[in-house]
Amino acid sequence: MTTQHVNCTGGAYDIHIDVGSLDSVGRQVADLLSAQRVLLVADSNVVESHAVVAAESLVAAGLDVSMHVLQAEEAFKTMPQVESIWASS
Repeated sequence: MTTQHVNCTGGAYDIHIDVGSLDSVGRQVADLLSAQRVLLVADSNVVESHAVVAAESLVAAGLDVSMHVLQAEEAFKTMPQVESIWASS
């Protein structure tokens, strides 16, 4: 697994890159969170290829998953948009 550290205005975080990592994302997220509820936001281009696999992994790890699909346009991929979705779920 390759880990890339990212520094940005909103804070810093690590990105983990590995073949087949979506299958284990549920366990990884469950290990990091004390919450049991997860909002999975994906754009319409990756729902079938990535989001469904991620959601299945999250559920298998015992998490309560809500998935929301955004239009595949950059204008919709903003934190205010995600915050609005979270508030309404």
